[in-house]
Amino acid sequence: MKQVIDFIRNERSLAFKLILIFFFGFSSVFLIVFLYNYNVSKSLSDKNEKQHVENLALSTASKLDKVLHRAQKSTDYLAHNIQNAEYTPAELTEFIQHFLENTEEIDGAALAFESFYFDDSEEYFVSYFYRINGKIESKMIGNTQSDYALKDWYVSPKETGKAVWSETDLDQNGKSTNFPVYSVPLYRFKNGRRSFFGVLSVDISLDYLEDFLNDFGFSESDNSFVVTQNSVINIDSDKKLFKEEGAKVREEIIKLIAQSDNGVLSLKLNEDNFLTKEKVCLAVAPLRATNLSVGIILSEKESTAEIWIMGRNLLILTLAGFLILAVLFLFALMKAAKKESIIERDTKRKWEAEDALPDVTELVLALKEKQDALEAAHLQLIESERMASIGQLTAGIAHEIKNPLNFVNNFALLTVSLANELNEELEKFSEMLPKNDKDYLLEITGDIQSNAQKINEHGKRAESIVKGMLLQSRGKSGEFQLTDVNALLAEYVNLGYHGMRAQDSNFNIKIDAEYDQSIGQVMVIPQNLSRVFLNIINNACYSTNEKKILLKDAYNPVLTVHSKNFDKHFEVHIHDNGKGIPQAVIDKVFNPFYTTKPPGQGTGLGLSLSYNIIVKEHHGSMKVESVEDEFAEFIISIPKNLH
Repeated sequence: MKQVIDFIRNERSLAFKLILIFFFGFSSVFLIVFLYNYNVSKSLSDKNEKQHVENLALSTASKLDKVLHRAQKSTDYLAHNIQNAEYTPAELTEFIQHFLENTEEIDGAALAFESFYFDDSEEYFVSYFYRINGKIESKMIGNTQSDYALKDWYVSPKETGKAVWSETDLDQNGKSTNFPVYSVPLYRFKNGRRSFFGVLSVDISLDYLEDFLNDFGFSESDNSFVVTQNSVINIDSDKKLFKEEGAKVREEIIKLIAQSDNGVLSLKLNEDNFLTKEKVCLAVAPLRATNLSVGIILSEKESTAEIWIMGRNLLILTLAGFLILAVLFLFALMKAAKKESIIERDTKRKWEAEDALPDVTELVLALKEKQDALEAAHLQLIESERMASIGQLTAGIAHEIKNPLNFVNNFALLTVSLANELNEELEKFSEMLPKNDKDYLLEITGDIQSNAQKINEHGKRAESIVKGMLLQSRGKSGEFQLTDVNALLAEYVNLGYHGMRAQDSNFNIKIDAEYDQSIGQVMVIPQNLSRVFLNIINNACYSTNEKKILLKDAYNPVLTVHSKNFDKHFEVHIHDNGKGIPQAVIDKVFNPFYTTKPPGQGTGLGLSLSYNIIVKEHHGSMKVESVEDEFAEFIISIPKNLH
């Protein structure tokens, strides 16, 4: 294969050019044939698709016509019986329940009487019967707020004297619907005159229509709907079919039907049309039994299944042709390249002899890299010595501060005690002193006591900081002892923050701390663990400060610290939203002498020592998660059963 590749790079003979022209010429012919066949197939598929959806709409309309016609005949027969017999309300209830049990295409029936028909004191009287959970239930509806005498399904048959299809907002199976209903006016001869006394209205079952259409081969992706006088109703109530309200969709469909020749609409709609947000085929056909229309929507994915199969087969054939051409082309090139194999073999031996000689340039570069690494290590060692000296100086200063600080704390406590004694003495002479003088003296002693307590409080805080400085400056490992990890962590969060503030007075950061108090006291080496906390918090403060300098007011630094208690271990999470650590170097951050800080600003030892303290001393784990320019989070896990 290498011989063929070298031949393609170097050979420019007439034979090679003829082979290349032959290959690309036949490839172009295959591509043109593929594109032409695809376009022809797509055009024929579009025509068949429109014809298919139109036939499907006409077939659906014919089937629904039969269902609606059967519902009309059953309802007309029921209305005829009600008009020609004097039924009591109980008999009517039994009669209509029997009617619903034997007409599964009807889901509900309302028998609405004229106002005050049964009783001069009862203005509204509507018995509504409906199916629910396989049973026939009934209820009385109609009141001043919902006057059925003003509804279309009641007014239209009353005024025209004819049965009509209209819309209703009656409850169907306990849920509101505006599906069209069939309403029949009811008349009786009274005193020799034909008198109107009510309306019988029935609801067509959506579930029955859906099952009825599915029995005729509708797939799950097919959708059907009915165009009513005021809206468009989806037959499958479980599907979200239209992206607009039914009234708006109806207006668009009526406009398109008006442009058709025979009232049958068939067309394709592109993406984000007035019906849906995808490409679909639409067909609408009239229902002869009513003044309604039925529509069918097919997804383009289903309707274009055939063309995709044809395109796939054609593509497979085209790729097979390309593969055959490629094999022939490769075979021809191998034949041409074989002639030069002897020359290439000798040339290769010569190159191998030359390659055996050492590359002086590479050796020089390797030596320079080693020298640079040694110089960097030397600088790091110097920096480490300087930091050790600073640690010794810190220890000395802390020792010197500790003694006078003890005096401050002790005398503050003594002052509190003296203030208490003074208050007791004042109580003895309270009857001898004027009330104003006594109150003034008590106020003074109270101020003295409060000030002394504040001095003692802040003295304890300073004593804690000094103690932390001493622990941090010690060079040797301590002993395991019961320690309140939460208190230790909180102490060094504050110490790290104030240390950064001491270096840069403009530095500020929001600290979001949450400590799990159920951890309690655990066996750790507190002075070593404090080093780990301080190193990570210092790095977090440094990272957020650098990002703040770059972004200024567009960035708000946040340090999130929290501890979690588990059955056999506890965890400490320290998260900052600073500059983060690049993924290319994140595996190196625990290596000795490796630092992401600029030269002179980091020794590369802090995280390495911290890792050894957690993993080797405390038999725990320490890991880091980071996204560059977004965040860095250190997760420390320590077992609780140490020693």
